[in-house]
Amino acid sequence: MTTPIEKCKYMQYTCECCVFSCIFESDYKRHMKTKKHLKLKLKCITEESENKTIKLECDCGKIFKTHNGLKKHKQRLHSGKDNIIINLMRDNTEMKELMKEQYKFMREQQEQCHKQQEQCHKQQEQYHKQLVDMIPMMCGSTNLITNNNTNIKQKFNLNVFLNEQCKDAINIGDFIKSLQITLDDLNVTREKTLEDSVGNIFLRGLKELDIYKRPIHCTDNKRDIMYIKDEEKWEKDEGNLKFKDTIDAITKKQITTLKQWKDSDPEVTKTSSSKNDNFLITFNHICTPIPEVGEKRIIKTIGKEVHIND
Repeated sequence: MTTPIEKCKYMQYTCECCVFSCIFESDYKRHMKTKKHLKLKLKCITEESENKTIKLECDCGKIFKTHNGLKKHKQRLHSGKDNIIINLMRDNTEMKELMKEQYKFMREQQEQCHKQQEQCHKQQEQYHKQLVDMIPMMCGSTNLITNNNTNIKQKFNLNVFLNEQCKDAINIGDFIKSLQITLDDLNVTREKTLEDSVGNIFLRGLKELDIYKRPIHCTDNKRDIMYIKDEEKWEKDEGNLKFKDTIDAITKKQITTLKQWKDSDPEVTKTSSSKNDNFLITFNHICTPIPEVGEKRIIKTIGKEVHIND
């Protein structure tokens, strides 16, 4: 017979917010689309964002807003039925802790695997660089000198363009702050995808700027080589890490706009209204991360817009 602890080891998909675990990915995806999950997830995010200085909690896990409410609750717990409930709640708490430990272990395994993949990728890049460095030597000294002169000239031209012509460009952080997220952008997120709305917002912000004011330029659209201005200096964006951080920042700005919509329109909080349904769908799309292939498509689109012509 399988014990609860042994059964917990096989739970591959866990939703901490709803205290829900399952073995199959299909069950997990079905759970993520339920109204119960969406409402609980919104509640979790809202509670985390609010600064609470007082937390009145009973041993059974129930939280109260006033000391008087907590006191009355504890007085009612002397009955045998309530004692049984307390024991069940404690058992449930232990199960939650086991699930949290299992989830933490899975995250650590994923991070370790990711680090190994990055190390392998770096080794491949070093090997590729060694091969590239050997090609000019095999082609003769004349070609080597010509290639070196060309590379030096290209680097010189790039430095002149970035540090002189684009010296007044805004920093990437200031660019993100200047972006305005509208309800139309949220509609795109709901009716299409988060990838579409983020790409549109990013592209719209760049088109509003003069080419020499933009905080990002692309020197090789095929290889997605980007140069980004941050903290008053231009640097090559290795691995497009800053670019991906910008995508995440635009996503977070959508959450802020979504909350402002909820606070300004009472219809949004009514569960029977269509606006409430639209709100929950939009919220679910925003909270679903853009896949890596989607991030690459955004990078390609922006790269075409900010590509430096030779």
